[in-house]
Amino acid sequence: MTPPEYTPSRAGEAAAEPLLRVDGLVKQFPVQAGLFGRGGKVVHAVDGVSFDLGRRETLALVGESGCGKSTVGRLVLRLLEPTRGRIWFEGTDIGSLDGPGLRARSGAGCRSSSRILTRR
Repeated sequence: MTPPEYTPSRAGEAAAEPLLRVDGLVKQFPVQAGLFGRGGKVVHAVDGVSFDLGRRETLALVGESGCGKSTVGRLVLRLLEPTRGRIWFEGTDIGSLDGPGLRARSGAGCRSSSRILTRR
């Protein structure tokens, strides 16, 4: 599936492929209710988030505590799998990438905080 057509955020900007595109992102977490975990209820942590982020653009997610900001970040980094929705990075649907392929493509990784302050 190809991503939807990109609409630049600034007037006069050339239509270019966005660096990051999120379309209809949804994340639901099951809730275990009652003594035996029955109920089938879900918490709607993220519901229908969509945005385009072009090169040299910055995105700030602002909201109340518990509104889903961190969950959106975890979904984009694939630390969590979305219930629904698609995420494209440089035109590639990252839902189709496995762990090593995704890390190689994104450049994301864990950094040791103790090594940050160590002189070399």
